[in-house]
Amino acid sequence: MMAVLMFLFVCPPAFAVQSDVSDGAKIFPKSTNVFLQVHQPDELIEKILGHPLRQKIESLEPVKEALNSPQMKQGRLGLAFLETRIGEKWLPALKKLTDNGLFVGAELGSESVGIAFCSSDEALLKKTAGEILGFVKQQGGENALEIREYRSGKFAQIDDLVIARFGEWFIMSNKDKYAQKMADNLLDGVKAGKELSNSLAASEVFGNAWKAFTGTSDAWAFADLKILRQAPGVKPLFAGTTENPGVELLFGGILEAFEDAEYVSGDLRLNDKSLAFSSTLP
Repeated sequence: MMAVLMFLFVCPPAFAVQSDVSDGAKIFPKSTNVFLQVHQPDELIEKILGHPLRQKIESLEPVKEALNSPQMKQGRLGLAFLETRIGEKWLPALKKLTDNGLFVGAELGSESVGIAFCSSDEALLKKTAGEILGFVKQQGGENALEIREYRSGKFAQIDDLVIARFGEWFIMSNKDKYAQKMADNLLDGVKAGKELSNSLAASEVFGNAWKAFTGTSDAWAFADLKILRQAPGVKPLFAGTTENPGVELLFGGILEAFEDAEYVSGDLRLNDKSLAFSSTLP
C-alpha cells in the first residue's frame, strides 16, 4: 500500500478546482483514506506529451530499455489490435474515455484500490470495454473471466480485478466489496442526484481538505493522516522529527505538522517549462 501512496502523491494525474465536491468523491466509499482526482485528463495528456521533460526522460538508458522490452512491444501489439477493433487510435480514444474525470481511491485497512472514470462518449466506452473483455476471453479461454449481473449493470472479474460499466461510467477495483460500494454510490448517489452519507464526499475530514483548497491545478490528492498513522511501517514519517540534520533543517516544520494534522492534500501544476507540486496541512 505504501507504493500506492507514493504514486498518488509523487505522480498525481488533472484537476480544475470547483466549489462543489466532485462526483468522484461521491462514488468512493466513506472508508476511503487516499483520494486522487483528475478532472480533465485529456488536457493533462496533451501537456505531458508536449512537455520538454518527456524527451529528456525518454533518452535515459533505463527508460530506453523499458520502452524496447518484450513486454512493451507486446503491449504495443495489443494496442494496435484494440485500435483496429474500436476504429480509433489509442490516444484520441483515451481522451474521450476519460475526459469527464478520472478518480483513484484507496482504503488502507482492506488494501482496496479503486479507479473510476467518466466518458463523454458512452458508445465508445461500451465498445472498448467489450473488445477488451473479448480479447481476454480469447486469450485465456472461457474461464479467464467471470461475468455476473449486478443491479443495472454487470461485473466482470479477471483474477482479482473487478471491472464494471454503468452508462458513461467505468469502475474497477482489486476488491469485489469495494467495487460494489463504488457501484452502489454511483447508482444511488451520483446518478440519482442524491447526497449519500456513506460516501467520501460526506466525510468531515475530506470536506475540510476540500474547503481548504483554492486555486487551479492539474491534479489534486488527499490523504486522511489519522488513518495513515495507524498503518504499519509509517511511524517514522509521523515522529515529528528526524535524526538527519539536513532533512530536519529543510522539513522540520512539516514533520511536526505531520505528527498531529488530520489530513494532507497536494496539487500539481504542469506548464510548458516547469512542474510544481505543493501540499497543504491544516
